[in-house]
Amino acid sequence: MSTRTTGSTTNSTDSTRRFARVEQTVPIRVRVIDEREAEQLVEQFRSESTYVETVAPETLPSTGTDVPWDRAALSSILSRIAQVERTLARIAEALNVDLSEGMFWLEGETSSLSGSGVGIVIPQRLDPETLLELELTLLGDPRATLRCLARVVSVVHPDGESLPVGRYHLGVAFEGMHEEDREALVRYTFRLQRAQLRERSSSIDED
Repeated sequence: MSTRTTGSTTNSTDSTRRFARVEQTVPIRVRVIDEREAEQLVEQFRSESTYVETVAPETLPSTGTDVPWDRAALSSILSRIAQVERTLARIAEALNVDLSEGMFWLEGETSSLSGSGVGIVIPQRLDPETLLELELTLLGDPRATLRCLARVVSVVHPDGESLPVGRYHLGVAFEGMHEEDREALVRYTFRLQRAQLRERSSSIDED
C-alpha cells in the first residue's frame, strides 16, 4: 500500500508543503500492519480525527474537579490499556516471542517531529517500506495522543555509541493522517521551536 495506490488523508498541496522539523523526544508506539489493514486505516483516518487530550489518572483531583467525567474516564481507560499492553510485551520478550507480526505495539520514543514524518528509536529493526500504525503522545498541558498510518523510509543500525546496541533509529513518513491531527502536530512543533529558541536566547544572554 502506498499513497500512490490507495490515497491518503494528505491533500494535493501537502506534496509541496514544507513542514518544520524539531528535535524532540516524546513517547511513541508502532504496530506493524499489512497492506489490507493499511487500506482500512486510510479510510478510518480520512473520516475522523484521532486526536485525544488526556489527563493522567494520578493528576486528577478526587473532589471538586473541573475535568469532564468523560475525559477523565477515557484517560483512565487508556492508561489501563497501555499498562496491559506493556505487561504483554514483557511476557512476550521473556518467552522470546516475535512481535513483528503486527499483533503487538512496540514502544519507543521520537528523535524528531514534523508534519510529514518523525524520527523514532525502537528496540526492533524494521525494514524500509514496512507499513506501520503509529501512535504519538504529545507531552504538555494537556497531554494528547494521535494516530496515523506511516511507512519506514530509512533505518540506522545501532553502533554502540551514538545509538546503543538493541535500539534502532528509523525515519518514518506519514502516509495517512487526518488533517486536523496533522495541524495539531504542526502547532505542537511550532510551540516546541519557540520554546527552544527562547531557551537558546536566554542562554546566550547569560553568557
